Amino acid sequence: MTELLRQARERGSANETLRCLVAAALGAAAADATSGPLADPLRIGDTAIHVAADPKETLITRCRADLGAGLQPLVVAPGDGAMVARALARYAGLGGRIDVFEAAELIATRIYIPAGLTAAGRRAALARLVKRYHRISQASPDGGGGRRIALVR
Repeated sequence: MTELLRQARERGSANETLRCLVAAALGAAAADATSGPLADPLRIGDTAIHVAADPKETLITRCRADLGAGLQPLVVAPGDGAMVARALARYAGLGGRIDVFEAAELIATRIYIPAGLTAAGRRAALARLVKRYHRISQASPDGGGGRRIALVR
């Protein structure tokens, strides 16, 4: 998982690449999203999923607007970005109302659990994830813009 995120950071827009990777990890849920897998935020049911490579105060402002619209904001950010998003939410008085997931953990959970926690299952699930990622990335306005990633075995 760390290798996929490293590759994602090295390609094009970090936010766009990470958004495609998260949408791919969400799989069928993202495909059924009311806003489409490349929307910002991605809306699934009453959840507004904000993918942020580098969370800033404007993200919390958008989350506050989601809450006002009756939506549940969920922020997905890599590594320290998740800690920053939590701190910003707390500072804004919204710490208990905005959910924050660390990107690698969200993606890994979507792979490991359905794969039955086996090596063969993980390899197959990762291959499906990368295939979905490429399909979603190519649908972006720039056609993927060099954001291809590869499985390292």
